[in-house]
Amino acid sequence: MTTPHGTDSSTRSKRGLFVDLTPLRASPAFARMWIGSAVSGIGAQLTLVAVGLEIYDITHSTFAVALVGVVSLVPMIIAGLYGGMLADAFDRRIVAILAAVVAWVTTALIALHSYLGLDNVILLYVLTTVDAVAATIINTSRSAIIPRLIPTRLLPAASALNGISGGVQLTVGPALAGVLVASVGFSATYTVDVVLFTAAFLGILTLPAIRPEGETQRPGLASLMFGVRFLRRSPNIRMTFIVDIIAMTFGQPRVLYPVVGAVLIGGGAVTVGVLTAAYAVGALLCSLFSGRLGHVRRQGAAVNWAIVAYGACIVAFGVVLALAQAGGSRGSAL
Repeated sequence: MTTPHGTDSSTRSKRGLFVDLTPLRASPAFARMWIGSAVSGIGAQLTLVAVGLEIYDITHSTFAVALVGVVSLVPMIIAGLYGGMLADAFDRRIVAILAAVVAWVTTALIALHSYLGLDNVILLYVLTTVDAVAATIINTSRSAIIPRLIPTRLLPAASALNGISGGVQLTVGPALAGVLVASVGFSATYTVDVVLFTAAFLGILTLPAIRPEGETQRPGLASLMFGVRFLRRSPNIRMTFIVDIIAMTFGQPRVLYPVVGAVLIGGGAVTVGVLTAAYAVGALLCSLFSGRLGHVRRQGAAVNWAIVAYGACIVAFGVVLALAQAGGSRGSAL
């Protein structure tokens, strides 16, 4: 079937199914930042998995691995709020560059810790927390930068592209981490992240100056209270923010992967990397086939069903682990 303009409708339908690449063509600055974020994010996920493996290697405790996220939770929340205030008050490009420098130095220090063979879990907690804070500020700044680089009508497509970037990071990074840790060790794995992180600088440094527009407030309590009042007036944004924190705090299974790989199903570091990568495959596929999502009008209902699906999968994952553990116990008894 052909439309009045001579375009096959089935072709248009297929194109509408896949992610819209228009933002990459419309804004070279956005394209550079997107590529830089994807490459550096692979390294960040690589280090995150390697740190969990190293802490488990030192302590043999999943609780110690879980503390990586627990210790950094409150600083990350504060960094998200304060990072938003910084992005509203100063040149967003400069804020992102400074945060990237802190993150890069912290990653280098994690690598140095491994090269020196310190095996200091407390130091790893401190370094990963600082790295998480810097990464949060970078991501906050990037989110505030995007609307200044592309037209408003392309923001849904840009969001889908960022979903692809995140999916690639969470798929390639952990899988690569498992292979590298198993083959060349922790020190070399962290060094790879130090090298990959330079892509973040290339994506940010080439941006134009992005200074505040309109009325601005200096970072501080008054600016924070302004943000709180905004959340009170915006229930959809507020609930999305709260639910995301709850899901990532109480429904994040990756802290179990080291012990699952080392004890329950075997395979060691490679298994841990594959498990962590598999966690992100759904996000990657959803973003690749996100062409129709721009037409969703009941966003709240869509988020609600996504939360239900996520929770159901986490429960199913727990059931599988329980059955595997029970089976292993019976096998040992026999």
